[in-house]
Amino acid sequence: MEGPATDSFDVLPGRSFRNFAEAAASVLKTLEVQLPGSVVYLAHHDDAENELRIIDARGDSSFGLRSGAVSPLDQSFSRLMASEAGPRLANRTAEVEAYRDLPVRTGGGIGSFLGVPLMTGDGQTVASLCALSHEPDSYTEEDLRMIGLMGRMLAVQLRNEQPEPSPEAVTGYLRELTRTDPLTGVLNRRGLEPLIERELRPAGRGASTTILLTADVNHFKRINEEAGRDRGDRVLRIVAAALGEAGRSTDIVARIGPDEFAVLLVGGKGDQPTSYIERVTGNLAEDERAPTLSFGWSRLATATSPEHAIDLANGLMMKRRAIRR
Repeated sequence: MEGPATDSFDVLPGRSFRNFAEAAASVLKTLEVQLPGSVVYLAHHDDAENELRIIDARGDSSFGLRSGAVSPLDQSFSRLMASEAGPRLANRTAEVEAYRDLPVRTGGGIGSFLGVPLMTGDGQTVASLCALSHEPDSYTEEDLRMIGLMGRMLAVQLRNEQPEPSPEAVTGYLRELTRTDPLTGVLNRRGLEPLIERELRPAGRGASTTILLTADVNHFKRINEEAGRDRGDRVLRIVAAALGEAGRSTDIVARIGPDEFAVLLVGGKGDQPTSYIERVTGNLAEDERAPTLSFGWSRLATATSPEHAIDLANGLMMKRRAIRR
């Protein structure tokens, strides 16, 4: 098939970036345009834990790939490609021996795969830059050349930030990136859950005064559809900033879904959720570009796990929405 014109990516290798995360975001944004109908992603290869961790992803959300997602490294396209057991370009994955029986392929309906490894100076693969499509025959040799150039650029950026890189240092750096939402700079769900666990453990169930608040962006799908993805990204950054500005230095903000945030109000008092919400709402009211939010919260004293705490907060959010209707 004919791929889209690739002129727009030619300027990327000559650009300068403040850090690896910014470079990765720029690369994925470009690939999302150049490879329509795909999910494009950057993943960390954690050999010690046998985990493939998504650093950032864009495009087709049906694959379920987003920052912080984890899957077995030894059962991934990325590992097989990086070890040269499978090809970097596979337009009919069901016909490629290395890929055809992978659970992720059969369960995810993956028709085409495109990927390149990111290597340290000593040749160690630490990450991969990849694309997946449900349809067969989605990619061309020109697409492979494009993603290869971008992968090499990211590898150089990574090496520049680690002047004397050891495998441990690079792995630690990339692990931290998988705990952070690359768009907003706040934690992602993977980064937040251990902190909720920390608040649950010392005091024991029933003793913690910490509060978990959740906030959803109202009508976010409509914003993306009517104003475009860039506008949606700006809205999310505005919300993350407003949530952070309204809190104390001990409070922790995270993005835990496409349009969902969570805030850990450490050592919260009885009126803290409502006073915090008032400050957030006031911050957003000062910006005409800002959306409205829906809120819920739960006290960790009533929760048994991070997932339970989030479910309780979201349950209150649904009740508050129903009352407003």
